[in-house]
Amino acid sequence: LLEAFGNAKTGMNDNSSRFGKYTELVFNLTSVTGAEISQYLLEKSRLVNQEEGEQNFHVLYYMFACPDKDKYKLTSPDEFPYMSNPVALDKQYIAKEYQAVLKALEDVGFT
Repeated sequence: LLEAFGNAKTGMNDNSSRFGKYTELVFNLTSVTGAEISQYLLEKSRLVNQEEGEQNFHVLYYMFACPDKDKYKLTSPDEFPYMSNPVALDKQYIAKEYQAVLKALEDVGFT
């Protein structure tokens, strides 16, 4: 689930995480006295605009493997502004990943 909803293809990596962690350390004169780790979404701008050769979050492409895609008017990713870079989708791979996401959602209690 984290990969489907949090990763995207970039020019250098087909499966790049969009999440990051920031660690803040608190010091006194001699040692670390505390720390806090924050998680955040990296490069939010990539959601609405991708460079050439990049893709949006994986899950957006998996939706095109949905058996009810016609009902939801999901014809092709390149017809949607947030998926503006035309891509050649491996339909068998996308269908397999779509099913894996559905199973994972079911495993954690979504129906």
